[in-house]
Amino acid sequence: MTWRRFALMRNWFALACSIGTLTAPAVAAAQDHPAWTRRGRVIWGGNLHEPLAFYRRENRLMAGVAAQGLWLEEWYKKVRSERTIEQLAELGVNLLYVNFAKGAGDPEYEDRAGTKRLVATCRRHGIRTLAYIQFACPITESLLIARPEARNWLARDRFGRPQLYGGNRYYRQRMCPANPAYIEYVKTLIREALVDYDMDGVFLDNFYYRPCYCDHCQRRFREYLRERFPDPLASLGVADLRGVRIPEVESRETVITDRLHQAWASWRMTVLPEVAESLRRYVRSIDPDAALCANICYPRMDNWSLRGADPRRFLRTFDISYAEASTSFPRWENGQAVSNALVLLMGADAGGNVLPGAWLPGLQLPERADQIELCLGESLAFGGHVLAGIWALRMKGRKWARNEQELSEPYFTRPEVAGTWARYNRFLLDHPQLYIGSTLDCPVAIYHSAASMTYDFGVAYAAFVNASQSLLQARVPFAALFSEELSRLNRYRVLWVPSQRCLSDEEIAAMEEFVRGGGRLIVTGWCGLYDQFRRERRDFGLNDLTGASLFGPRPRDGTSRASGKGETVFFPSAPELAGVNTRSSVVKPTVPNAAKQVVEAVRRQLGPALKLQVEAPPSVLMAVFKTADGATVTHLLNYNNREPLRDVPLIAPAGSPLRSSTPKAFSPDGPHPATLTEQSPGCWVLAELKTYTCVMWDREE
Repeated sequence: MTWRRFALMRNWFALACSIGTLTAPAVAAAQDHPAWTRRGRVIWGGNLHEPLAFYRRENRLMAGVAAQGLWLEEWYKKVRSERTIEQLAELGVNLLYVNFAKGAGDPEYEDRAGTKRLVATCRRHGIRTLAYIQFACPITESLLIARPEARNWLARDRFGRPQLYGGNRYYRQRMCPANPAYIEYVKTLIREALVDYDMDGVFLDNFYYRPCYCDHCQRRFREYLRERFPDPLASLGVADLRGVRIPEVESRETVITDRLHQAWASWRMTVLPEVAESLRRYVRSIDPDAALCANICYPRMDNWSLRGADPRRFLRTFDISYAEASTSFPRWENGQAVSNALVLLMGADAGGNVLPGAWLPGLQLPERADQIELCLGESLAFGGHVLAGIWALRMKGRKWARNEQELSEPYFTRPEVAGTWARYNRFLLDHPQLYIGSTLDCPVAIYHSAASMTYDFGVAYAAFVNASQSLLQARVPFAALFSEELSRLNRYRVLWVPSQRCLSDEEIAAMEEFVRGGGRLIVTGWCGLYDQFRRERRDFGLNDLTGASLFGPRPRDGTSRASGKGETVFFPSAPELAGVNTRSSVVKPTVPNAAKQVVEAVRRQLGPALKLQVEAPPSVLMAVFKTADGATVTHLLNYNNREPLRDVPLIAPAGSPLRSSTPKAFSPDGPHPATLTEQSPGCWVLAELKTYTCVMWDREE
């Protein structure tokens, strides 16, 4: 028995013998994350999470794995071989997640013997491992035999039927995370992975929660109502809570007005964050240096309340958050940057580390070096997040194999893939000071109202992502500001509130204080038209700041009004929503032409607080961070990177603290993108921008 395993068993025994409940803050602070999991440190080597039996059962093409191919077993062995793990280590990989608990409850199905060998192989080559645990939808046709009590954990639809994964996977049924017995079962898997298999952490897949109508949820919801609403007749319009059942809702609703439905949505938003925090404490009690990671299914699933998810809290709680985004593989398409920038910025601001789980349309693999550069450069540009080759261990298959023997070769052995991946991995390893401990440096915040997102999703979320996309493509650095973070408001010079129509009196008061103190407020749409329960106010909630009233003439877009030391600019037409179907639950970020006038208003209000202007096409996005030692770093990412841009001007306007700085450029794309020359005071020229270049400004005066 290794000393590490002995220590873990000792910690587990102490926990089991303790009396009482562990307590911790509702969300994890950045310093709570193990050092090895933080931004600037993690290179992910691909996905080894599925056991061979699962591929055999699916028998189809699965994101680059031909499970129907006769070379499946040969590939399965090859990607887990000593040779492949050695190659990954040589490329700089330091983390993998591996098959452990797909949910069959059967060690042979899960290939646990193979897992032990793989973990030992990875450890010999300095690669940490995470145990893959399917959280939402295990293989119930086997699990219900191995664990008959699991039948009591099944999530139910509104007709009382088990919920099927994907709607048609009859052998995979969803579990209810509101059931403590199921969470205790998950904890046994976690303990087994950390103690018996000597793994470095766990990875929970599909950490979300569809509407569930099981008896347990019905009971817990009524308990929540009794605690939260002591006078249900006055607050909910319900005479007796004993007869209440969970509302039967459509899965694509974008507006919630029914009071009981609102209460149910609010309760659901507490379940998974509490589970996540409980599991985090459990993992740390076994091994303080072990990681808890999860697929938070964002931004793949936009409507948070329908999924019972709170990505913002998840980004704080989980050590690494897998941001599954289906088809948002970074690219320039139809005049828009398809990107994962928003979730990466949210993760950096929350102190977390994000692994972008984005695929090309049709779950295709990236074929060209420029595609791989953009995939990896995006993680670097927006905070030094996990460099993730999620495509690396897929098959070459028929498309790329030059002969029969190469059918089972891992995809990263293609020279275009390996060379590019190695170059970006080496850049991260050589320049950790650019990322480790860095924080967002931005003068603008975009407001994200919890009540609006929950009860007015169709309008609020579309406005939020379009406002974000507009500033991204205009290269105006920003952060997302959430309702619970209003105490941070004074960090920013400009706050953009984009069509967040459900605001509490407290939120409005905070915005009024912000403006009186000198802040600049950009209001688009009739924000505060409703209170936090989507009840109509007597008049427009922000009428004191905007001067607008529902009973007076409608102001023109761009009307400004001074208040105290600050100013409010009002766009009643909500330009960020021009042409948007606000009844759709599927949101695709876009930049309406009308929104550009709002961006210009933001720029005017910023003045010299916008430290740097980059004269480049909108396909170049920018993020600004402060390093741990206080230097400013400007990150530039070219989404239209088939051809490099030449002679890109970087201008520090009058009043910018960067004018007196001495900049230095860095890039993994070769020697020319790191060439920066001063053209005149406050103006420098970047010789080339291929895909990713960052500029460090050594001092500010």
